[in-house]
Amino acid sequence: MQNTVVLGGGHWLLPLYRGAFAEHHRIIGVWDTDGHAAERAAADLGTTAYGSVADCLRAKPDLAYVLNVHTEMPDICRQLIAAKIPFVLEKPGAAAVADLAAVRDEADAAGVPATVAVVQRYGPLPDLFGRTGICAMHGSASSPGRPCGTSMPAAVGSSTGRCPAADACTCSACTSPTCCATSPASMPTLTELVEAMRPIEESYV
Repeated sequence: MQNTVVLGGGHWLLPLYRGAFAEHHRIIGVWDTDGHAAERAAADLGTTAYGSVADCLRAKPDLAYVLNVHTEMPDICRQLIAAKIPFVLEKPGAAAVADLAAVRDEADAAGVPATVAVVQRYGPLPDLFGRTGICAMHGSASSPGRPCGTSMPAAVGSSTGRCPAADACTCSACTSPTCCATSPASMPTLTELVEAMRPIEESYV
């Protein structure tokens, strides 16, 4: 198991992480800007609530999940980069694409692994989409009740390295050689998140 800290214990998606945390991580600390939220999350995860990101990092984690308010995420990521701690970033990762791209560039330059969380694959959405015949990953037609599956590292997701629904989807995107369900690709990179967020940001400008 990896010694892991959760930075943003009050995040609304935290309940979806519990299963993977329990199976693959030793949670050694939780922090949140809201001290009460950190204490609640720490009690739920059976760990310690810390008063700052720096205090969490003094516990010497192998990995950090960054789930905090998006405006604060770049500064948190920079602390992790400076400490050479790999991190998994919840979306959107920053208030602006330029800020997210800067974090990506700094992590790359420092050689710090960073990736993007896709925790909804363990929530109810893939199954709900599957029942409608829509692929939850690609938005295309799929067999009813057969949600799209994706590949992900065993350290974060299933012990087999695949989503529990990885062989279920029959949509044309999922059966192509480039789909994450059939290729070595795992969770999205920061570059992929930057490119996904760019048109969304431009649509509001």
